[in-house]
Amino acid sequence: MFDEFYLEKVRISTRIFLLDGSKLEGDLFLSPTSRYHQRRESVQEFMNSQSSFFILKEDNRVHFINKSHIKYMIINDDEESSFVKTESTKESKVNVSFISGDTIKCVIPYEPQIYRPRLSDFLSEVDKFFYVFVDKDLLLLRRDSILSINEE
Repeated sequence: MFDEFYLEKVRISTRIFLLDGSKLEGDLFLSPTSRYHQRRESVQEFMNSQSSFFILKEDNRVHFINKSHIKYMIINDDEESSFVKTESTKESKVNVSFISGDTIKCVIPYEPQIYRPRLSDFLSEVDKFFYVFVDKDLLLLRRDSILSINEE
């Protein structure tokens, strides 16, 4: 009876690094359509949604993960990079220092806005998660887990 309302989800492989130092590896389940564009939902859209928890399927286990305990995620999906870079994307090479004490060197891609063109404007946005590149890996960082960011 409800099969006609069933919506197939898109599985995205990810590695999640939590604030307590533990790591999880599994699949996220995204919507095949986005409310913002005519493609599938991006991981950033999914993580910036208002829900506090999300499902991660790790082998035969299902975890309900609290978003506020994530430090960052590595996204293993080629299509996801196409959500990040457009013709107007600027990039800044930075060092990110986390509250936990570890640091990463990365590139922050961002879309400058007419009245907010600087990296500092982008970093002050309200979305909890944003993309960075570490070499060829695409990561999604949680702003609240960051102590400071310094441009190289």
